[in-house]
Amino acid sequence: MALGDVVITLEAVHFEEDTGVCSSNKKDFQPICDSVGVELAVPDYSWK
Repeated sequence: MALGDVVITLEAVHFEEDTGVCSSNKKDFQPICDSVGVELAVPDYSWK
């Protein structure tokens, strides 16, 4: 996991509105988001 991924996720935690993280890097972001209670949105590029 990259430190930048953790920082991005923690920024979403401290945002005033109910927000989440959007990334195609589910492998790295999912464990971080699960541990701090942030929703992860993964775009679906399968149609391309």
